This record gives sequence, C-alpha cells and structure tokens, in this order.
Amino acid sequence: MGKEHHWRNLLKVLLEEHGFSVEFNGILRGFSGVDHTFDLIASKRKELLCFDLANPDVFSFLRCFSKAIDVRNARIFILVNECNRRMVPEGIVELEHLKLIVFKDLEDLVDKIRPLITGSTR
Repeated sequence: MGKEHHWRNLLKVLLEEHGFSVEFNGILRGFSGVDHTFDLIASKRKELLCFDLANPDVFSFLRCFSKAIDVRNARIFILVNECNRRMVPEGIVELEHLKLIVFKDLEDLVDKIRPLITGSTR
C-alpha cells in the first residue's frame, strides 16, 4: 500500500471518530460550475472538509489551490509533505476557507489536523 493510501486511511479514521462521513475521491461543484475531485471529502451536518495532497511539483500545488478558490462552500486543506515545501510558491496566501498544512510524517499530520476538526459543529 502506497504512502498516499496511508494518509487517506489515517485521516478517514480520525474524521470518522469525530462524527464525519468520509468519501475518497469525492467531487464538488465549484462556483464556476466546474466539478472538482478531492482526495478526501468529509461531511458532518452542513460542514464540508476537503483534503488534497499536493504532489512534489508546483503545478500540482497550483491545481489544488485553484480548486480551493473555486469551491467556496467547504473548508479546504492542502497537504504538503515538508520535504516538498519548496514547491509552494513564495507569498502564497491562505484564504478564510483554505488552510495549507505542511507536515513531517503521518503523526505530525494528525497532530496538525486534530485541533482543526475537534469541536466542528457547523
């Protein structure tokens, strides 16, 4: 099983423990009318959380960022492994509904995401 599946399964368990329903490769329609696929979509009541792992190239990151700009009815998390931090363009801005999470390993990823989902009640 590849590393991609490990982080997805780990987040699935964490999110389900907090009452979210989880879908891999879920699709949301953006403000533009374009359908966007996210690695993982979690929902609870009216709250939507979307997670995308950016691959180690700037174009992958920009694709993730573009989806986040277009999809406004969800909280978007772009996940970047610390060793790929260099691909994130300088001066990138986090939006109200967009969070960039740079992580070292799976444990660090969980430690950074847990406080963001704990108490989610929207």
